[in-house]
Amino acid sequence: NFQNLDDVRKLFKNVYGSNFDSFKHIELNELKKIFLIRHIIVHKGGIIDQQFIKEFGRNILLDFEINLSIGSRLILERNQILAIINFIEKTILNLEHRIDKKKIKFKVDESILDFSDTFKRFDQLDNKKMI
Repeated sequence: NFQNLDDVRKLFKNVYGSNFDSFKHIELNELKKIFLIRHIIVHKGGIIDQQFIKEFGRNILLDFEINLSIGSRLILERNQILAIINFIEKTILNLEHRIDKKKIKFKVDESILDFSDTFKRFDQLDNKKMI
C-alpha cells in the first residue's frame, strides 16, 4: 500500500538493503501530514475531526500554519497547495537520486547473447525425420 509510508520504507529497505533510507526524517513527517490532508479531503469532505488533529500533531506543515479546529473545513490557500506540490516533487527527486546511487552495476556476459548454437540445434531438430 503506497499510502502507508512505513510499509514503503520497509519495501525500499528490502530491495536496496537495510541501510537504505528512502525518506529523510523531515520528508517522512511532512509526507505523512500531506497524506492525512488528502485523506480528510477525500473521505471526510475536508471536515477536521479529533482523529485528524491527533495524527497531524502540531498545526504546522512546510512552515505554514493550518487551522485545526474540530468541525471546521480544512482550507488550503493557493500558495500552500503549490508548496505541497513543490515539496512532493523535491522529495521524489531526492528519492530518485538515492535510488540511482544504490543501483547495482553488473556486466552482461556477451556470450549469453550469442544464439547461434541454439539456432543450430533447432535446425538439427527440424532436419531430423520423425518416425
